[in-house]
Amino acid sequence: MQPTGAACIRVLAFGDSLTAGFTSGGRAFWPYAPRLAERLGPGWQVDHTGLSGWTARQMAANAEEDHLVDVCGMEWPGGLRRQLRAARAAGSPYDAVCLLAGTNDLPVVAGGHCTAEDVGDALRSLCTHAHEEGATVIALAVPHSTATHSAPSMGAARKAVNKRLAALQASGCVDRIVDPAAMLPLENSSLWDDGLHLTQAGYVCLADAIFEGGQDVWNGLRSGKRGGPEPGVGDRRACQYY
Repeated sequence: MQPTGAACIRVLAFGDSLTAGFTSGGRAFWPYAPRLAERLGPGWQVDHTGLSGWTARQMAANAEEDHLVDVCGMEWPGGLRRQLRAARAAGSPYDAVCLLAGTNDLPVVAGGHCTAEDVGDALRSLCTHAHEEGATVIALAVPHSTATHSAPSMGAARKAVNKRLAALQASGCVDRIVDPAAMLPLENSSLWDDGLHLTQAGYVCLADAIFEGGQDVWNGLRSGKRGGPEPGVGDRRACQYY
C-alpha cells in the first residue's frame, strides 16, 4: 500500500480528458496517474483530477471552486487552488503538480474566438496557484493529434499555445515542460483511440514520458528540494518537439 499524507511525496495530476484517461468514447477511463505512481516507486502518491471537455481558461476561472463537474458528468473535489489549499490545511500538501491543459482551447484559438495569449494567461494563473501553495510545476506541452496534423489552423494554434508555455518556463512560472510527442507517434494505432484520446497503452506511454521527462524534478523532490530548477536555468530539451 502506498503511504499517504505527510509521510509521502504527493503529486497532483490536473488537467482535462487526457488526465482523466478518457477512451472508448468515455465508456472507459485509464488515467496515467497510477502508472506514474508505479514508475516513481514506494513513497509516492499520485492523485488526479481530469476535467473532460474543459479548457485551460475554464480551469483558471474555477480554480477556487469546491466542486466541479465535467462534460462526462464526473464530479471532482474542486479547482486546482482549492485542492492545493485543502491539502496543505490538512497537513499533507502536494509537492508537485502535473498540468496538462490547453487541448480543448485549440479549436477556439483556431476559430479566432480567443488568442493563444489568453490560453497562456490561463496557464500562468494555474501554475502560479501551484507555486503559491508550494508545489513544483511540471507542465505538459499540448499534445499533437490527428486534427493538429490535418488542419493547418489547429496545428498553428497548438504551436502558438506551446510557445506561450515555453515562455512561462523561461520566466520561472513553469519548472519543467514535458512534450510526450516522441513517445506517442500518431502512426502507432495501438496508442491512439480516436486521434485525440489515447488507448490504455497510450496512457501508459504518457505516464512514462512524464516520468522520464521530469527526472530532475523527481530527483529534486526525493532529495527534499521543492520548486524545481532555478528560473531561467532549467534544461530546455523537453521543449524540442514544438
